[in-house]
Amino acid sequence: MDDRSWRARILKYTGVNPTTELGIVDWQLTVLQLPKRFARGKALGFCQGWPVGQAETSRAKVAATWWPQGKPELLTLNGYKEVRASSAHGAVIAGGWQKDQGEHRGAAAWTWADNQLRGLDLHDPRFDRTWARAAAGDWIIGSGVPPRVAGVRTRNVGLVWRLGEAAHILADPETEVAIHCTDGVSVGGGRDGRATWWPSLEAEPVDLESPGWSGSTLFALDGEAQYGSAFRGGRARAARWAGGPETLVDFTPEGVETATILGACQGFQVGSLRTRYACQGGSPGCDERAVVWRGGADRWFDLNSLLGEPYNSSIAYAVERFGSEIRICGEVRRCEVSNPNTKQESHFIPRANPAVWTGRLA
Repeated sequence: MDDRSWRARILKYTGVNPTTELGIVDWQLTVLQLPKRFARGKALGFCQGWPVGQAETSRAKVAATWWPQGKPELLTLNGYKEVRASSAHGAVIAGGWQKDQGEHRGAAAWTWADNQLRGLDLHDPRFDRTWARAAAGDWIIGSGVPPRVAGVRTRNVGLVWRLGEAAHILADPETEVAIHCTDGVSVGGGRDGRATWWPSLEAEPVDLESPGWSGSTLFALDGEAQYGSAFRGGRARAARWAGGPETLVDFTPEGVETATILGACQGFQVGSLRTRYACQGGSPGCDERAVVWRGGADRWFDLNSLLGEPYNSSIAYAVERFGSEIRICGEVRRCEVSNPNTKQESHFIPRANPAVWTGRLA
């Protein structure tokens, strides 16, 4: 079948399968149609239940895209030629615009109201560049780069926009701040490469870096838990915290060299893993496998096993629950290898498409 049709590539699994212990059955994988003249893409989140992500041309031009009713539509904003999406949740899409080869970047968002999607330019003129990473409720979070000052190191700061208000600055003059996730009450990310959680905008940040680990960051919040990755021996490990550095739990399955959690919702977590960290030549492999967890290293399922030709690699970015349905958005790829089993071995991805995995809670 031609996978230009959004319904053309649907794989369905029913009955008993390895995910029954996670409480999910009847898996369905949908590879989404790309807009015309676009060659690659990924799905990064859901707005009003519909996938949102990016499409890319063969010349590396990127466009924010969403799929209402399963059909691709490009997002627009105030005449900017290039707009990008970072994620989506509820009725809000977070992203940004850029021009002049990326030298000028501004945060942006799209909100769904009155049966239409409305674009907002969030760029704060106090900063040279801004971008939005995620959204929840009426919060949109991201980062900004202050104007350069001679003799002073420029550090990124965290930004939180409440719809209709000016940006709140999570500034720290001594550290580099990057925030990646919010639940509409708290914020998660990192400071100088250490996982950090802000329980509220008024609270002091909580350093989650655990003893014996060398770097970490947060990518998702869910209830009382914080999720992301922590590094040991130079390898990323999927990690969960519960408000303090001593609470770290390693979610990396046995026999896996590297893993990370990128999204979480109502007790489910998604991300990716690799059984081999790097090629013999030292470069990272691209043969990632999308994964869904449910609360532990021994409760997980390899979403990559649901792929059919020509795909053999994948990554999951976000998960949401809609009634009795679990939806996971991500990217399915074709990973190929040149000079295998030699020091010149390298991996490349000639094909990548946005995808949604759907399962039913048993």
